[in-house]
Amino acid sequence: MASFLQAKAATVTTADLTVAYDSNITSGSLLVLCAREGANPPGNPTITDTLSNTWTLVQQSGRNFIYCTVSASGGANTVTYDSQGTTSSRVVVFEFGGTWPANPTDALATATTPNTSPATANSVTPSAANGVAVSFLGTQNDANPFAISSGGYTLGPVASNRCAPAYLVFSSIAAYAPTYTAGAGISGTNALQNVAFIETGGSPSTPAFGRYGVRGPIR
Repeated sequence: MASFLQAKAATVTTADLTVAYDSNITSGSLLVLCAREGANPPGNPTITDTLSNTWTLVQQSGRNFIYCTVSASGGANTVTYDSQGTTSSRVVVFEFGGTWPANPTDALATATTPNTSPATANSVTPSAANGVAVSFLGTQNDANPFAISSGGYTLGPVASNRCAPAYLVFSSIAAYAPTYTAGAGISGTNALQNVAFIETGGSPSTPAFGRYGVRGPIR
């Protein structure tokens, strides 16, 4: 079954940002990167790491980006986020244990643009049991401290006062969505994303009518 292993946040005021995982990566783990760009419009980021993984863009909403990869090997890993000229990037990286297919992305909720606190993401419904959902809120203003008030998600490490990731390990098929609260409110040009990833061998089900997003292959 999927499990949360570790997460790390970093922010930088230059074009390139590096963030090193605190513990060695396990081969076959799902790695997820959430990034919030400081410039609008954002650049065209590229992601590399010291384990030579290939990172795939899962979803972009304005200045918010979510990438993922399934690590082909284990060991110490440092991720380099090149924003292609944009400054003030904020990045959070995750590692999730489990048995993941080459393309674990399953469902993408349509991103919202909240302007008030609390803010609830559009729900995402996985097509199979066993996996993780990752949500990412990026704000125009300094909105920290962030918190999750409902939905069962766990708040991840906060890279700055303007972005907050959250994750949920799930074992059943349902509609999942976190609700964020922010100490300083939420205003300006914002983005709130929600993505589901499923493990190899999850129990498939007919997608619910009206579900947001798209369904990827199950391997």
